[in-house]
Amino acid sequence: MRQPDTLDRERWQSVRRERISALMDRVETELFRAMDLHRKRINSPHEGYAVILEELNEVWELVREKRPMEHSLALEKELVQVAAMACRTIIDLELDAEVGPASSRERGER
Repeated sequence: MRQPDTLDRERWQSVRRERISALMDRVETELFRAMDLHRKRINSPHEGYAVILEELNEVWELVREKRPMEHSLALEKELVQVAAMACRTIIDLELDAEVGPASSRERGER
């Protein structure tokens, strides 16, 4: 997307907001899918790093092929997974101070 000139800056910002919103929807969908698939919480920053690194390595594999744009859908999917695992790490480690610590029920504990 090209940079806006002063006349269409407002329209460009609106389009950018729509794109960000759509992207965040994809991240949220992937986050819930991953949480349903892998119910065990991320228990430490080291574990979170490892999970994120695993996803990032999948991005790197696509980039190393030196034709990432030929794989743009796969690249987007992997980058969404990186973002989702970063969010999961924040949530599972209760680093999201604005939301506050999860209750034991929300964490799946009894």
